[in-house]
Amino acid sequence: MFGIFKNKKTDQHYDKLVEYVSVLVQMQFKQSACDDGPSVASRDLWSLGYILGFHDAFCQNQNISDKNKRIQFIKDSYEIIFRDLEDSFEPVLVSLHMQNESTFRSGVIAGGTEAMGLINGTIPMPLGLAMRIMDINSESED
Repeated sequence: MFGIFKNKKTDQHYDKLVEYVSVLVQMQFKQSACDDGPSVASRDLWSLGYILGFHDAFCQNQNISDKNKRIQFIKDSYEIIFRDLEDSFEPVLVSLHMQNESTFRSGVIAGGTEAMGLINGTIPMPLGLAMRIMDINSESED
C-alpha cells in the first residue's frame, strides 16, 4: 500500500485492518436506518470526530505510530466509508483541520472509547455513531 509497509504479510494485515474498521463504521450507518448515513456523517462535526477517534483507537491498538502511516490508514478507510460521496477525501481534510473544535473533540473521545471497548471486549458492538445519525434524522423530520 503506497510503500508504507515493507512486506506482503504486513500489507495483508493492513488491508484487513482497513476493511475491518471501515465495515464497523458502515455497519453503524446501516443500524441507523439512514439511507445516506455517510453524507449525514460527513456534514456533522461530532460524527466526523467519532469516526476519527474510532480510527485513532485502532491505530493505537495496532501500534501505528508514524504520522504518515496513520494518515494513510485514515485516508484508505475513509475512501471505503465515504465512497458514495462526490469527494471521499473531504471528510479526511475536515477531520484533520477541526481537531481543536469542541464538538469534534467530543466525537473523537466517544469514537475512541467505543473502539477500545470493542477491542477490549467490554462492548459487543459500537453504536454511538448510529445513535447520533438517528438523532440527526429525527431532528430533521420534526
